[in-house]
Amino acid sequence: MIVDYELMTLSATTSSGASATSTGTYNGFLHAVRYTIATNSTDRLSTGGRLTLTGDRTGFALFILEDLGSTADGLYFPRMVTVLSTDAVTASTGSAMPPVFNERLTASISSGSTGGTKTGTLGLYFV
Repeated sequence: MIVDYELMTLSATTSSGASATSTGTYNGFLHAVRYTIATNSTDRLSTGGRLTLTGDRTGFALFILEDLGSTADGLYFPRMVTVLSTDAVTASTGSAMPPVFNERLTASISSGSTGGTKTGTLGLYFV
């Protein structure tokens, strides 16, 4: 059951990448991220751009999406690998949702624009 949702708009210019911080403070787990590209192809974030979503208190990277310009609209389900650092076992897939502890989330994009202002949106779903 989704208990909270926020829509963040990302906007990058040729002089810098993009950064946006959630308006709300969240507790619980990040269940899903919906990335929506700009409708007009000339307004899309550039190929090679990297999106990183982090918690402002913990500094945890909760979600990373590579190569934004060639990525279509998508609904992503971030998951963590739950293996102790002392375990000899190496896990390759995660099953636990990333925790969010009374914090705002910041989305940052490296090299988001190759000319003009480019945009995209993120929908964040919490449980």
